[in-house]
Amino acid sequence: MKQISVLLMTLLLAGCGFSGIMPEKYDGEAFEVDEEAAELYEQENKLLNSGMEDRFHFMNATVQNTAESTGETVMISSGSYEIGEDIEEGRYRIGQGDTSAGAMVTYDSEGTRLIEVAMGIFTTDLILDLSEGMQLDYKSRDAAIELVPAEEDMMDTAGNENFIIPAGIHEVGKHLESGEYSLVTDYMPVQRADGKKDVYANYMSTSSFIVNDPLLEEEEMEIEELLVTLNEGDMIITEYPITIRKE
Repeated sequence: MKQISVLLMTLLLAGCGFSGIMPEKYDGEAFEVDEEAAELYEQENKLLNSGMEDRFHFMNATVQNTAESTGETVMISSGSYEIGEDIEEGRYRIGQGDTSAGAMVTYDSEGTRLIEVAMGIFTTDLILDLSEGMQLDYKSRDAAIELVPAEEDMMDTAGNENFIIPAGIHEVGKHLESGEYSLVTDYMPVQRADGKKDVYANYMSTSSFIVNDPLLEEEEMEIEELLVTLNEGDMIITEYPITIRKE
């Protein structure tokens, strides 16, 4: 596993050229640099929102708030579910059932997709934040799965220790303390309290799947960390686990 991970990183960096971001040409044609996007990344380590709506689905909608209740345990099979009718409003984790393959997709009350979480060996822990009026699609060939109420306690963000934010929607001030954090892994999508959408990019890192591989020795990867300030009311809306550290 370690050899595969390191080889993958080497190939990615080699393909990106010495800039670490992108090659100068593709299929013989020179790339045109988007000066606005380059300046935003250079100064604030943010990706320009324009054109990324298909990659980060939360940019197409606004999450008003997270669920207020804890919900009730329910077993679901592949299909679509209305929140408030088929499933009680609340925050859920995966309980019993087959998590080896499948996908969880949530839509807001207007039918706009918020997040799509692929379940598998790397994503067995996720938070489903389901408010009344939303829709949940569970996609699986033939497996049933249990949704159990998730704890509403703050995540354990001990200073100077890495921890993993699971895939899902998390509200700063409610599920995560406000303050300064180091982004250890590659991306952090954030909806600010005023509705503004930010995607922080750390191109000198990689995914939580690789960073937290117990077979990977830290000295074999040169990882730089990115400082991000999270304020009360901000929302982290992520389809993948994110590794951060409280400063």
